[in-house]
Amino acid sequence: MARMTTREKMRRMLARWRRSGLSAAEFCRREGLAPQRLSYWKRSLKRAGSGVRRGSAKPVGFVPVRLVDQASSGVLPGSLEIWLAATGWP
Repeated sequence: MARMTTREKMRRMLARWRRSGLSAAEFCRREGLAPQRLSYWKRSLKRAGSGVRRGSAKPVGFVPVRLVDQASSGVLPGSLEIWLAATGWP
């Protein structure tokens, strides 16, 4: 029989906590678990599930900005319109 990893143990512990309906503090008291440990694993497993690891995010940089004539664009004064790179320019 394969040994369960700490990650799997904590995944199961978090599932038990969610099913219990207890607050994190109460659950930790009953289980003899430090609340910080539950909080750490909750964040860690959420980050792992999203595929984002610490330091792996793409760097943020500057993007070109195109200014248009307000009168001909139909944009209200004082407004800002943002186009995402995936959608392209109109």
